[in-house]
Amino acid sequence: DSLTVKKTSGDMQIYIPENDGFVVNLKKVSGVFNTSFDTTDTKTERAYGNKSRIYTIKMTSGSIKLIKITE
Repeated sequence: DSLTVKKTSGDMQIYIPENDGFVVNLKKVSGVFNTSFDTTDTKTERAYGNKSRIYTIKMTSGSIKLIKITE
């Protein structure tokens, strides 16, 4: 599974189900990225679990929240 998001401005919420792991490659000029997953964070990467999926997010400004769907 993969996900690619390119965003210039504004706020965005992305909902994904609980899974065994992913890496978010984050490239941003400004703005805020948050997630409800328990990630290990660096300046350009957020890692969760076994890192089996790759999510790429490029943003200029605004905010993106990656939200865990739980049932």
